[in-house]
Amino acid sequence: MRTRYFRAAGLIAILMLLGGARPILQAARQIVLPLETNPPAGTEFKVKVGETILASRFMDWNMARLDAPVSVSIDRFSQTVGPDLDLEGFGATRGSQERTGLSARAYYCADKVKAHSGLSYQLLSSVTSNVEQFVRFCFVDENDDGRLDHIFLLGAKSRELQVAHAIEPVAFHKLELQPDKKDTELHLILKRLDPASRNILLYQRPRRNGKEPWLGPFSLWSVATGTEYRQEDKVNVRYPLNGPVTLKNIMGYDLTVKSVDPATGEVTFTCDRVSEPMLANGEGSEYATIVVYR
Repeated sequence: MRTRYFRAAGLIAILMLLGGARPILQAARQIVLPLETNPPAGTEFKVKVGETILASRFMDWNMARLDAPVSVSIDRFSQTVGPDLDLEGFGATRGSQERTGLSARAYYCADKVKAHSGLSYQLLSSVTSNVEQFVRFCFVDENDDGRLDHIFLLGAKSRELQVAHAIEPVAFHKLELQPDKKDTELHLILKRLDPASRNILLYQRPRRNGKEPWLGPFSLWSVATGTEYRQEDKVNVRYPLNGPVTLKNIMGYDLTVKSVDPATGEVTFTCDRVSEPMLANGEGSEYATIVVYR
């Protein structure tokens, strides 16, 4: 019994040690823009249960590309990064600066490199390995001259592998707004209509790669003012018999429920205000704890 206890205690200690050694990065926010297919402001439109009312698209703004190809390596990992590969931008924290030995405030990370097979990682390597199942080479412009001059390994657990390495400087450029890699959209959906209780249920759901994952409560921020708009993934609307219902700041839009037709299952809406550009939290890295910009 005591032997099993000490083995368990040792395992927990190892997990805490490895987990605490991972660098912390800041995930940059994404821009959320209304889709061009939305009804214009001031027009009435009808929606049936299961259909989208309004939608917005997630746009990446924190991406970069190299001006020339470069081959990099750290320890047993290597990768050639070409000028056609999008590098994902992250912000630094004091923890990541201390572990990498760099003072730069921005990192640009290449696609992941597989370090372990899924099964071997789950069975043993997740505890004993000095890296995660996947790693990423991250580029840094340490002296802020428009050239990337250092790399480090995101996904490294040991301090020796977290230290940054100097490389021959390579020029890079930041990219304009573009749809995120998963073509993520945010949809406001008419989920359910209950004529007996005069209740309408709306869902806010992201759609990416043909899937519609659960979102939970979230926030959007105005790009212009920084105002935060707290969002609920489910919105219950009770409509009166003799008048419209106004909905404010749902996904950045203002809507009015004009009428409900129980016979056809249709709801008539008016879009009173089209969403301005909004900020949303970035998804963050799969290989580090994420602290989002505030």
